[in-house]
This record gives sequence, C-alpha cells and structure tokens, in this order.
Amino acid sequence: GTRLPELAAPRPLMHAMASLPPGGVALIPWEEARGVMLRQALHTALTDRAARGETSPPADIRLFIGPEGGFSAGEVALAQRQGAIPVTLGPRILRAETAALVAVTLTLDTLDLTIVAPPMKQGEDDS
Repeated sequence: GTRLPELAAPRPLMHAMASLPPGGVALIPWEEARGVMLRQALHTALTDRAARGETSPPADIRLFIGPEGGFSAGEVALAQRQGAIPVTLGPRILRAETAALVAVTLTLDTLDLTIVAPPMKQGEDDS
C-alpha cells in the first residue's frame, strides 16, 4: 500500500541518530560528500538487502537534512559511526527546505524504480 513520508520535528543530530532502527537506511546529504549520489547510495542499499534475501523494502529510510550552512565534518562523522551514508544531491548548494524536498523526491523516485516498477523491456516507452 501507499505510505506517506513522515516529517520529524527538528532535533539535535545525536538524538536523531540514537533512534535509528536496525535494518533501516540512513542517508545524510552533505555538500562535501563527493561522488556518491543519493539515488546511487539508496539503490546500492536496496540491492544489498535483496542479495541478503530481504525482499521487502526497508521499514525505515531516514534522511537527515542539515541546517542552513550544512552539517559540520564532525556531525557527519558521528552520523557515519551510527551507520548513515553521506550522499550528495548534486553540484548545487541548496537551502535546507529545498534540500529536504529534493531528497524526498529522489528517494521516492528511486524506490518506485527499484521496488515498485518492474524492469522495462528494451523498446518500451516510459511515457
């Protein structure tokens, strides 16, 4: 069924990281993340789950959006120690509210392409 994304109230990163459930996927968009796009990281996480025999999507996908000015290197290191994957949303620096919308859109689209939609056959049109 359809499940709407939940939006949590802003809180200190350490508190948010402490509540990560086992088996979830945590992504932290960071302007200094190089080379790992959000879609790529999420697709890899989903593929790894499938390789382990986990056929359902993760119960929790968490996106950690930083404040204006972004996360510090120390905050990202803390997030990584808790299992979060630093990702980039692209070459542009986005405002926090825009980054949140972009991250959610990319996540939902990646889930649709990876889990919901069957692979397209060659020659099929996606329009």
